[in-house]
Amino acid sequence: MEFQKTAATPATGGTLHDKGSLHAKYVTPVLFTLSILLSAGLLFFVQPLLTRLVTPKIGGAAGVWTTATLFFQCVMIGGYLYAHLLTRLPRIRHQIGIHLLLWLVATTFLPMEVAADWALQTGTAIQTQTLILYGITVGAPFFFLSANAPLIQTWYGRTRGQSSHDPYFLYGASNVGALIALIGFPLVAEPFFGISAISMGWSMGFILLGALLFISAFWTTHDHPDAKTVLRISDKKSDMRIMMRWAAIAFVPSSLMLALTTKVTTDFGSFPLLWVIPLALYLMTYVAGFQSKALLSDKTMVWLYPCAIAVLGVTGIASFANLLTLEVAVVMALAFTVVSLHLHRRLYKLRPDPSRLTVFYLTISIGGAAGGFFNAIMAPGLMGGMYEFALTVLAAAAVLLLRLDGELRSASPFISAALVTAIIFILAVDGQYLQMVATPYNLTVVTLISCILLALVKYRTVGVLLLSAVTVATVALDGRGVSIYEERNFFGLHRVADNGELRVYMNGTTIHGGQISGDTIDPEPIYYYRRDGALGEIASSASWKDADQVGIMGLGVGAMLAYRAPDQKIDVFEIDPGVVQIAKDPKLFNFMSSYGEDARIFVGDGRIQLEKRKSDYGVLLIDAYSSDAVPMHLSTVEAMEVFMEDVSEDGVLAYHISNRYFDLRKPLGAAAAHLGHRAFYIYDEPAMGAAAHEVAILALVVVRNGQMPDFLQDPDTRWEEIKVDPAHAWTDDRSSPFTSLK
Repeated sequence: MEFQKTAATPATGGTLHDKGSLHAKYVTPVLFTLSILLSAGLLFFVQPLLTRLVTPKIGGAAGVWTTATLFFQCVMIGGYLYAHLLTRLPRIRHQIGIHLLLWLVATTFLPMEVAADWALQTGTAIQTQTLILYGITVGAPFFFLSANAPLIQTWYGRTRGQSSHDPYFLYGASNVGALIALIGFPLVAEPFFGISAISMGWSMGFILLGALLFISAFWTTHDHPDAKTVLRISDKKSDMRIMMRWAAIAFVPSSLMLALTTKVTTDFGSFPLLWVIPLALYLMTYVAGFQSKALLSDKTMVWLYPCAIAVLGVTGIASFANLLTLEVAVVMALAFTVVSLHLHRRLYKLRPDPSRLTVFYLTISIGGAAGGFFNAIMAPGLMGGMYEFALTVLAAAAVLLLRLDGELRSASPFISAALVTAIIFILAVDGQYLQMVATPYNLTVVTLISCILLALVKYRTVGVLLLSAVTVATVALDGRGVSIYEERNFFGLHRVADNGELRVYMNGTTIHGGQISGDTIDPEPIYYYRRDGALGEIASSASWKDADQVGIMGLGVGAMLAYRAPDQKIDVFEIDPGVVQIAKDPKLFNFMSSYGEDARIFVGDGRIQLEKRKSDYGVLLIDAYSSDAVPMHLSTVEAMEVFMEDVSEDGVLAYHISNRYFDLRKPLGAAAAHLGHRAFYIYDEPAMGAAAHEVAILALVVVRNGQMPDFLQDPDTRWEEIKVDPAHAWTDDRSSPFTSLK
């Protein structure tokens, strides 16, 4: 493949003017670098901004981000294809004119906002509705932005700027801009500016980009007028095997990034900070990988890469054992960074000459989108558990096994077979081994041993070993207890398991209700809903018993229905149809069949459902937290205002806010103060030696000023009033999870 540029000398036969040399050395590189930095910044800033905009409409499930990422990746394929076709035009002025026309069309979609009357429709796949919403909201501007990286690099290749013969350095600059945007959104924009102001600022940046692109494009033709520039590209077609290798290598870090995001957001919460951290690490490795000088030498990566795969395998086992602590998550993120860095560096080394630049970017974007499709569509639809993390780790090992990264290493089939056989035997025969491994001390020991082992064996051994061991370990551990029901959908993973004398329902990695085995007639509420707990105290109060209507947001297994008073009407709001299916099945749990067969169930986001109707609840309980995720759109001033409109004058708005990582007393208390209400909380710990199903509970109630329910009037009450500055309240326009971290 040839890529040559020739420029005719001036008619006088003289050399290039000094002014032209100055342009080529300073002005041209600066203009193009600024253009690609701003374009990439806008491109990646829009991702957390858009998902933040749609959260009140869709909810805060981890699937919101993975589906958004799939949308962006698919649109990026279209943008790269458009760039590839556009650069086939012989005259660069035609390319520039068409692209600026597309920019004008995209500006008609500004400012970015979600239609006020848009709402999820029942009976239609949520992923489909979400993708359509993203397309309507930001499809055209994002399409324009996604085409800029290959176009700007191609146009720069037609200038006399420094390194124009190898413009891939601009891809690193592009990812620097993306990284700044991703970090800037949760750390600067979201805490200090409202979403509407951020959206307007983004629109202004989009307008500025058009002007900057026009100037850069003018400089391209100024340096090399079409009549004096010849771009010679040979007719040799790209090797399909090479393209498949590009796509396969690009698939792994993309899928692994989304799998890590899903795992972390399921356990810690779904909000911009946790969305962007894995993506930021992903982009950092692109920046480091696409540089002429490697951040880490190949000699270092030869042993570091397999060790990182081993760490991901072991920490993956720990995370499935409910041990995803902050420390484990950090270790997983560091190991992911190493894997991603190695693969992106290999992509850089496998890059073609600039004449196939657009084909290269188009191909790796297809590989990245395939990772998004696997995680956002295939995994929830085909897998009962969250196995995509383990499978992608195996794919990372397969890169070594199949030598896709170009590293030529000899194989050790006999050692591989012996190690794989030993590990499978241990996992299959001794089920307690996995539980033994999944402790902080043993986790460290196993990780170190694995790293040493993998550093000693041949690299094809790494692939074979991990391909078998991680899969078996993850699946075996994922089946802890006797699982009798598993389902996975857009909102997460649901599992029902018999655990000794208890039947438990798990959402993600957190128990969200259970039933004593054999207690099938009028079952007794346990776990957070036990009678001597905080929620039981609310349900035993006169406010609950005397209420004609009670509202519950978040069904769980239906345990709160056990407190239903005679002739009392119960409305339940549940966003996840999978939860409704579990609660209604008497073969799984019996609360609905015993206490709530005639309860009205509204499927959809509870806040949106309540906005559609006017009720008069004596008690409205918000118990809509999946795993330890924080539904921020249910915790704002606007949300509380909606809820209180459906609570009777002397009624109670209650929140169940038990959480391992976040303390919502401050933002909710501030929201109550902002609206002129009073907030009280209770932290209820079980007595020493209590049964396993008696867990600690943190609850909060909001009452109108001057109204005090009976359980707050008791002189011996354990409830304490929350007094906090209303300025600390979250709003739909401005909120930050930093303010509620424990």
